[in-house]
Amino acid sequence: MNLSAVTRTIFGKKVKALRRAHQIPAIVYGHGVTPRAITVPEGVLASAYRAAGASSILDIAIDGASTKALIKDVRRDPVSGAILHVDFQEVKLTEKIKAPVPLVVKGEAKAVKELGAVLVRSLGQCEVECLPQDLPHEFAVEVAHLAAVGDMIRVSDLVVPPHVRVLTRPETVVVIIEKKKEEEAAPVAAAAAVAPDLTQVKTEGELKREEKKAKAEAEKEIKV
Repeated sequence: MNLSAVTRTIFGKKVKALRRAHQIPAIVYGHGVTPRAITVPEGVLASAYRAAGASSILDIAIDGASTKALIKDVRRDPVSGAILHVDFQEVKLTEKIKAPVPLVVKGEAKAVKELGAVLVRSLGQCEVECLPQDLPHEFAVEVAHLAAVGDMIRVSDLVVPPHVRVLTRPETVVVIIEKKKEEEAAPVAAAAAVAPDLTQVKTEGELKREEKKAKAEAEKEIKV
């Protein structure tokens, strides 16, 4: 996937102006290379991140010069979710890298379809080591054969390309079939048999006074 960027000369608080112009500040760093500050068009970056995530090599043209890199970190606004800054890790095709690869569930488990059981996902990605060109975009987790409660798929069960080494512990559970939990019926009869503790019963006036006091305390915290 291709991405265009330009060298960035604006730093600090001034980068807010870049974001208003829909340009995202970023940095490119890597083993044996000098970190470079860049800006990337917001729309193009968002599309690339949705498609590539952190497990696909991007071809970034910085001022026309091509650089291969991974998206290493994305910082977002905690309220709006907008991308604020991106770290790219430059890679060399002859040097192995470590990166997370997402685990994507495929199909519907037999136990879910026929027994009404629940498929529980315990792991969303696993760490691998390989050359950049061998990095998988994702690992497919086929679950159709899971037929009974307790059936599971571990990391060791994943189909991994020959030139990729998985770093996540092989015994780690990826998905497991569990029995659907039934909602507990309210013990009506037992509750009716227990006499209420009248010392704990508050009058309507007391409840209103406590509610008024709580609201006053909350308003104080907001104003601070």
